[in-house]
Amino acid sequence: WMGGLRSFYLRDFPEYYDAMPGMEFIDYIGRAGFFPGVHVMLPIVIWGAWQADKPELGQLAPAWMRTGLSGLRALSPEHIGKILEHIYPDRFRDYMVMLTLGSEGYDADEIWRKKQGDEKLTPEEEQLWLKATARVDGVKGILMQQTGLFRIRPQEFTEIRKEMRLAIEEATGVPISVQEQIDQNYPVTGKRFSDYYKLDVYQQKLLYEWETYRRWQGVTTPLYPSSWQLLDVKIRDYYEAVEKVYEEARMVGTYEDGELVRPSIIEANRQWVEGEIGPDQWKALRSDIQGGLAEAVRILGESPAYKDVPKTFEERATMLEERGIPTPTQTPDQELLYYYYELKPEYKYNWESQRMERDFDTYYAYIDILLESLDGPHRERLLERIQSDWTPLEKLYWQISRDFMRPYRNLRDIVLQQYSPEEIQQIRRFEVAPAAEREALQEIIGPEGDKLISGYQRTLREARQRLRILDPDMDAWLNFFGITTKLISTEAEETYEELRKKYLIKEMIQ
Repeated sequence: WMGGLRSFYLRDFPEYYDAMPGMEFIDYIGRAGFFPGVHVMLPIVIWGAWQADKPELGQLAPAWMRTGLSGLRALSPEHIGKILEHIYPDRFRDYMVMLTLGSEGYDADEIWRKKQGDEKLTPEEEQLWLKATARVDGVKGILMQQTGLFRIRPQEFTEIRKEMRLAIEEATGVPISVQEQIDQNYPVTGKRFSDYYKLDVYQQKLLYEWETYRRWQGVTTPLYPSSWQLLDVKIRDYYEAVEKVYEEARMVGTYEDGELVRPSIIEANRQWVEGEIGPDQWKALRSDIQGGLAEAVRILGESPAYKDVPKTFEERATMLEERGIPTPTQTPDQELLYYYYELKPEYKYNWESQRMERDFDTYYAYIDILLESLDGPHRERLLERIQSDWTPLEKLYWQISRDFMRPYRNLRDIVLQQYSPEEIQQIRRFEVAPAAEREALQEIIGPEGDKLISGYQRTLREARQRLRILDPDMDAWLNFFGITTKLISTEAEETYEELRKKYLIKEMIQ
C-alpha cells in the first residue's frame, strides 16, 4: 500500500512537462490506473516532438510491435540498429544504454551529448552505442516486453550507491543510515542530502573525483524535461570548453591557425628560470596570458552555443528556482569559488614602470577578501582549490605580493591624503585614462605650483625609497620580481643573490 502511495510522487514522463500543456495531469492519472488511448497520446507525442525536436512515436507502439523491432535489432545491431535509432528514438532506452556503457567504464554522458548536439560520433563511439543498444533492446528487450521480469537496477548501480554513501560518511560524518532515510523520504519531503548538510568545496571535489561516481554523472539527463536536457548539455559543454581553454593556455600555449601566439605559463616560467627572460618579461607574459584567457572565456560565453548558460550567482539561483529545487544556490564557499572565477585583474597605469599593465596586487587583494570571509578550515580549503593549478613560481609571486608588494604600493594611499578630493580624483583618473587623456592630465598644476602628476610621482618615489632602506628584505624581493631595478643596500644585495639561488630552479617551473 505504501509503495502505491509513494508512486503518486514519482514522474513517468517529465520530458513532456514543458512541451505539452496538461501533461502533468495526464501523467498523474496514469499513475492512478487511468491510461489514455492512442487518440489522446498521439497528439501529445507529436506536439512534444515538435517542441523538443525528438519524435518518439515508438512509445505508442504496442508490446508485440516493439518486440518485433527488438528482434530486428538483435539480428543486426550495427545496420538495422542504426536505422532504428533514427525512426524509433526513445529517451528511456537512451538512459538504459548509458547505464550499460557507464557500467563498462565508458563516458556515456559524453557520447549522448554529442548525439544530442548532432555532432558526428567517431566510428568507435558509434559502434559502442549501437552494441550497447542491442544488449539493452535486443533479446533482453524482447523478454522485458513479453514478460516484464527485469528490474532496471544493474549491480554496478547498487555498488556505486554503497561506495558513494561510504565516501559521504567519511567526508561529512553523516551515517549511512541517515543518508538512506533522507533518500527514502525524498519523494515526500522533496529534500536532498545537500538540503540538510552543506558540503564545503573540498568535500564536493572529493566526491566529484570519486571515479565510480563520475561514471554515473549525467546519466539520468535523458529523463529530464526537454528544455532542461538542452540547457544541461550546454552547461556541461560550456564548462568543459572553459576548462580546456584554461588547461591549454597554462600547459601548452595558445595557437591560432597552427601558429603559437602566446606561450604557456610553464614555458614562461622555464624561460625566466633558465635566464632567457627577466622578471619584467615574465610578468608581461603572465599578464598577456591572463588577458587572453579572460577574452577567450568572454567570447565563448557570448557565443550562440553558450549565451544561455547561467554563469553568475544570480543566473544560477534563477535557474534552480525555476526547476523547483529547494536549495536555490550552491554552498557559500562554492559560490565564493565561482565568484573567484569571475574576477579579472584590472588594466591600469603602473607608477613604477610608467606603463599600462594588469594590476595583480589589487586582484590578489580581492582574493584575500574572499578568504577572510571564511573561517580557518574553509579558508584553507578554498585557497587549496584556487591554487590547485598554479605553478610554484605563481604561488611564490602571490605570497610575496601579499607580504611585500602590497604594503609597498599601498604607500600611494598615504601620499594621496596630502591632496584635495578633486586632485585625488585627477590622479586616480590618470591611472586608468587612455594615453591622450593622460597627456592632458600631466599639464594640471598641483598645490605647490608644480605639475600635479609629476609632483605626486616624486613624493611617492621618495616615500617608497625610504621604506626600502628600512626593510632590506622588501628591497630584495621587489628587485627579484622586477618591481624595482636597483638595490639600495649591501644587505639587500646579499639577500637578492640568496633568493635567486633558492627560487630560480627547475622545481619552480611546474
